[in-house]
Amino acid sequence: MAWFSYRHPAVRLTFGGNIIETGTESYRLASTKAKTARSRQTAIERPNLGPPAQARRLRSYSQRMNWLTLASTLLGAVVGVGSTLLADRARWGREAQAQMLERKRVLYGEFLTALNLAQESLFAVAYGRHPAELSRDLAARAAFDNHQVYAVRERLVLSGGEPVVATGDLAFNRLKTFRDVVGSGAAPDSPESGDALLPYAVALRELRHAMREELGEPRLETDVSN
Repeated sequence: MAWFSYRHPAVRLTFGGNIIETGTESYRLASTKAKTARSRQTAIERPNLGPPAQARRLRSYSQRMNWLTLASTLLGAVVGVGSTLLADRARWGREAQAQMLERKRVLYGEFLTALNLAQESLFAVAYGRHPAELSRDLAARAAFDNHQVYAVRERLVLSGGEPVVATGDLAFNRLKTFRDVVGSGAAPDSPESGDALLPYAVALRELRHAMREELGEPRLETDVSN
């Protein structure tokens, strides 16, 4: 029996312009070179992110986070300081307003007290209770001057509001009119004294209303006597 062999025709491929056959050493060499070339190309397109590159990326990320933390801290500090300053300014404004109203309250009280004391002293002169060596006119003027009405009025002009100053000046001048009536010798219950006291009482009532309004107090409905 005759032995014969069958050889499959080789499949020809090309690599780098060279014709090679599968199943040969040349084919395997060409396949290996192709894989190596593809690996190199991939390495070029996608850089190696080995441990050194990862460390650089971690450092860069850490630096960015540190900057973000610092910026957040600074922003928080600015907002906190700004809020504190605004709160302090508002509190200072409220305290200054309260102190100003308190100073006015004291001043207005002093002016009303000076007017009332001067009025009472004028009534005493009208009833004849004054030093005998003084004439009626000098006694009336001394009674008016002894209670610092002029001095407190000047302080009122400097620190009072416009309605308070206007009504205060009106009450002051009408009380001076009563002083002159008393100095002229009029009796306390005379028509002359009544004609002088009534306008003063009206001005004094309006003065109290103006003072209460400026101090933030409601208007009184009660007619307070002098």
